Amino acid sequence: MSATGSGRPFRLFSLALALSAFMGLAACQNSPPVPTRFPDITFSEYPPIRLDVAHIEVVDQYRQSDQPPHVEEDFPVNIARTAERWAHDRLRAAGAQGTARVTIKDASVVAQPLPQTGGVKGLFTNDQAVRYVARVDVVVEILTDHGFSRALVEATAQRSRSVPEDITLNKRDGVFFDLTEALMTDLNASLDKNIHAFMARYIL
Repeated sequence: MSATGSGRPFRLFSLALALSAFMGLAACQNSPPVPTRFPDITFSEYPPIRLDVAHIEVVDQYRQSDQPPHVEEDFPVNIARTAERWAHDRLRAAGAQGTARVTIKDASVVAQPLPQTGGVKGLFTNDQAVRYVARVDVVVEILTDHGFSRALVEATAQRSRSVPEDITLNKRDGVFFDLTEALMTDLNASLDKNIHAFMARYIL
């Protein structure tokens, strides 16, 4: 009799421990995924462009929108701030007077819904659901101390990526980062080419 009585509390304790472990596992499985941290996109690996100006000025004219179809606020690395980073990493003021003004005119991303497969076939088809189109437009201008324009170049880059309907948020953020990186690589190449082609007299 005493052996039976002593075993019951042990069985109850074991059952409670197993139930606690199960609930803990369920809570872990239902917890939201930890957002991925992405590095800043920089341009320090490229040689700086030394301009015959005394100042470098960056003006962000683009105003982000959180209204559909705009989704640029969802990007883990901001396109406009990355364009600013380009100016700080690539341009150097090496002269005695004048200003190089970098104006960010566009840094937008829009979501375009894609057609879905209908009917019974659609139940077994993982369609591409959304196309994200990113665009950046930057102007570099050489100004005198009195504000007169002496030279101007502009570069525009555009990239797009489509994602499937079952994509997770973390994977979508990875697509956004890759899209931003490719976009800014294009912009850097275009601006570098245009500055050396049309602002050669202001490069030291």
